[in-house]
Amino acid sequence: MNSDAWFRCWTKELKSGIARLRLDEAGAYLHLLLDYYDNGPLPNDPAVLASIARCPTQDWARVWGALSPKFNIQCDNLCHNERCDAEIAWRKEQNAKRHEQTAAARAARGLAETPIKPHIPPVTSPVTTNVTERQQSMSHSLLHAIESESESEYKKSTTKLQATKPTKLSKRQKETADLAESVLGKEWTNDAGKWIGRIKGDTIKVERVMCEVGAADRLGEIKTTPAAYAEDCWKRFK
Repeated sequence: MNSDAWFRCWTKELKSGIARLRLDEAGAYLHLLLDYYDNGPLPNDPAVLASIARCPTQDWARVWGALSPKFNIQCDNLCHNERCDAEIAWRKEQNAKRHEQTAAARAARGLAETPIKPHIPPVTSPVTTNVTERQQSMSHSLLHAIESESESEYKKSTTKLQATKPTKLSKRQKETADLAESVLGKEWTNDAGKWIGRIKGDTIKVERVMCEVGAADRLGEIKTTPAAYAEDCWKRFK
């Protein structure tokens, strides 16, 4: 999932902010906020603002008259909203932390997934001056048998490991998997297969679940573990 594809919404504050707005004004305000969180401060252009707000041109003067106090024009000639700027800065900080956690988890997982070829101790001939040609031949045959068997077992283990790796995911599914990995942390290692399957089946639901878990974790509302909380959300969400 795109790291900027979400933002915190404090419902009580939002309802308070639009309480005195007409229906079309409230709708226009929400469209402006959504564009702000995706693209940053809004252009100081009435035609563009009306287009973003999905507002008819003939109504824009009235609508903007109600919404303009919520924005201020700064030296960059863009319409800024103080709360949106603060939330975007906070989001960037959280995304940076998630990227660090994801990188650390991937590094640890990469070490765990590296197949280890079994060590084969060298077979040496007995230290003696009376080794016959037949004994030497038997020693070489035994060494060849041991190496062949070990190589066969190594190939089997490697093939099995490759078979357990998830099949190729789409770009959005990979982004969702990264989000799940950063939210679940160390617990991702045990639950990765289950969540990869769910991502393939219902990517949007997994995104909703992980965003809910991340928000609950930041607010200290998780009483069990992120993995257990995610499982409960998965069962509750439709």
